Amino acid sequence: MSNVRTIAKNTTSLLVAEGISQVLRVVYFAVLVRYIQAEGMGKISTAQALVTILYVLVTFGFEQLMVRDVAGARQKAASYVSNVAFLRLFLSILFSLGLWGLVQAFGYPAELAIITYIYGFAFVVKAFTDVGLAVYQAFEVMEYNLLIRVVRDLVNIGLSLLAIALQYSLIVIVGVTALANIVEMVLTFALLRRRGLPFRFQVDLGLARRLLIMALPFAVVSVYPLAHSQLNTLILSATSTIENVGWFASPSTLIGMAMLIPAVFMRAVFPVFSRYSQRSAGALQTTYQKSFTYLLILGLAVSVGTFLTAGRLIPLVFGEGFEESVPVLQILAWQPIFGFVGHVNGNLLIATGREKFFMVSEGLFAGLYALLGFTLVPLMGIIGAAIAVVAPTAVGFFFYSIYCHRVLGLALPWKRILAATVAALLMAVAVYSALQLGVNFFAIVLLIAPAIYAAALALLGVLSREDVSLLKQALRLH
Repeated sequence: MSNVRTIAKNTTSLLVAEGISQVLRVVYFAVLVRYIQAEGMGKISTAQALVTILYVLVTFGFEQLMVRDVAGARQKAASYVSNVAFLRLFLSILFSLGLWGLVQAFGYPAELAIITYIYGFAFVVKAFTDVGLAVYQAFEVMEYNLLIRVVRDLVNIGLSLLAIALQYSLIVIVGVTALANIVEMVLTFALLRRRGLPFRFQVDLGLARRLLIMALPFAVVSVYPLAHSQLNTLILSATSTIENVGWFASPSTLIGMAMLIPAVFMRAVFPVFSRYSQRSAGALQTTYQKSFTYLLILGLAVSVGTFLTAGRLIPLVFGEGFEESVPVLQILAWQPIFGFVGHVNGNLLIATGREKFFMVSEGLFAGLYALLGFTLVPLMGIIGAAIAVVAPTAVGFFFYSIYCHRVLGLALPWKRILAATVAALLMAVAVYSALQLGVNFFAIVLLIAPAIYAAALALLGVLSREDVSLLKQALRLH
C-alpha cells in the first residue's frame, strides 16, 4: 500500500471512530449538562483538572516514544509493552498517593473527593490501555483504534444515559466511566493477542531504566499543555464559585472536542514523520507541508464558524442557564486557528529528534500560560481564563511555524495563509448573513458554510490540483 493510501486509511479509520464518538459525546454531553447543571459540571471539571495534571506522572510520555521507536523496528513491540506496563504500575502508585494527598490538602467535600478518586482510577486504567493502542499506532493499523474507541463510548454513553434516566447520583455516572475504561483495556489487549503479538510480561530492568530516561523529555513536554487546558480550571475553583467553573468548563469542553481533530490526524501522520525523518528528507517536507495546509484550513473554518454561531450553539447544547458561557466560547473559538497547526509542528519536532528543544520552548510557553492564568483569572474571572488560553497559543503558532519551516529548509507559505484567511472571511460573511435572515442553523453549519468555504478555497487556489488528486486517491481505500 502506498504511503498516501496508508495515511489515508489510518486517518479515515481514526476520523470515522472519532466522528462516531463525537456525535455520541455531543448528545450525551447535552443530556448530562442539563441533568447536572453548572454546579455539577463544575465538580466534574474540577476533579478532571486535578487528575489530568497529576496523570503525567503515569503517562510519562511513553506513547510517543513507543510509536517513534516501534514504527521503525516492530520487533521491539513486545519488550516495550512489557517494560512500559511495568513502569506504569510503579508510577500509578506514586500518582495515587499524590492524588490522595492533594485532595486532603485542598479540603474537597466528600462528593467531590469521591468523584476525583473515581476519575483517578479510570485514568490509571486508561494509561495501561494506551500502551496497547500505541502499538496499533506504530504498526499503522488504526482500524483497531476505531473498534475499541466505538465500543468504549457505546458502553460509557449508553450506561451513563441509563443512569441519568434512572436519576442516579453524579458519583454513579462518573463510575460508569471507570467501568467503560476497564472494558476498553480488556478489548485492547485481547485484540493484541489475536493479532499475534508475542506478549509476555517479562521485565528487563536495564531496558526499563533506559525507557524511563528516554521518555523524560516527552514527559516534560506533555506537562506543558496542561498549563492552558487545566490550570485555569483549578485557579477558578480556588478563586470563584463552582458555577463559574462550570460556565468556563462547558465551552472549553466543546473546543476540546474540536481539538481532537488535529490530534486524530497526527496520530496517523506521526509514524510517517518518524519513518521519513530517517529515510527521505524530501518526503518529510511534502508530508509536513500538506499536513500544515490541511489543518490550517480546518482550523480557520472551525474558529470562524464557532465565533459566529456561539450565541446559538451554547443554548442548543447546554440549554438554559449557560448564557455566561457565550462570551467565553467566542474567545476560545480562536484557539483552533492556532492550535490545529500546533499539532503538526509539535509532532514534527518530536519525530525528528528535537524533543529537547521542544521541551525547553514549551516550558517557556507554559510559564506564559501560568503567568496569564494567575494574573487574569482573579481579575477577570472566566473571561480572563479564556484569554489566558488563547493568547499564548497564538504566539506559539508563529514561533513554531517559522522554526519548523526553517528546520526543513522551507519558506513559510504566507500567500497560502492569506488566501485561506480570505476564504474564511467570505464564509463568515455568508454565515453572518444567513443567521441574520433566520436560515435554519443546521442548514448553515452543514450546507451553506462548507459550500462557500470550499468554493472560495478552490477559486483562490489554496488547494492545488495535486491536493485534489491526493484527496481522490485517499478515498480509494479498497
